[in-house]
Amino acid sequence: MFIIENMIIRAGTMADARGAAMVHSIAAHKAYEKLHTPKILQEHFGEQILSEFWAQQIRNSINCPQLYKVIVAEDVAQRKISGVCLAAVANKEHNGHIVPMIQKTGRKIANLQDTVIGNISTVYFHPDCQRHGMGVNFMHNVVKSEIFQGSDLFVTETLNGYEISPRFFKQFGAINIGQVQTATSKHYGRENEGEDDSVILQVWLMQKSNIINTCNDKFGNGTPRIREN
Repeated sequence: MFIIENMIIRAGTMADARGAAMVHSIAAHKAYEKLHTPKILQEHFGEQILSEFWAQQIRNSINCPQLYKVIVAEDVAQRKISGVCLAAVANKEHNGHIVPMIQKTGRKIANLQDTVIGNISTVYFHPDCQRHGMGVNFMHNVVKSEIFQGSDLFVTETLNGYEISPRFFKQFGAINIGQVQTATSKHYGRENEGEDDSVILQVWLMQKSNIINTCNDKFGNGTPRIREN
């Protein structure tokens, strides 16, 4: 049974990799069952491959905390992970397509040396825990993080045709700035698989001030609904 008072949000540790993978796998299968073939769901969202994925992302956040951040929502009463989020500083590869898109909105950004762009890469919650405000807490935790102190802009990419994620980010003032097409294996972090099929991703831009204002409005008294450790 989901009880929000039992939840905390904290930095991910290596011990969380399997729990994060389980949440990711269950949530992704439910979200994408009508958008991906069973083959893609099996290859990219199995618990074993996702355990390896999250172990690597958590390792990155430990070894390079200035570039990567992994946070988890934990039910401390049941001692299990209920949500997971990966955020990072946008890298040069993102720079190649995101910065030109941002420039088309009229913002003056020459390159990543001029600004630190935050990338909300992955957010998943167990289906039983969705629609309880944890996503707002995650966004609050991310944008207030030390690694994003110099970030005024955040981007995220959503799978074309999937409407729930865009609705979530739009509440933070996200605007669609274009789309990109990439190999399915590359998008899901398995660049060496050599697949030929591809996915279309919608790219969204958010301002930090809008995210913070939305979080404060949602919290009411300015205090996060879920404890942040």
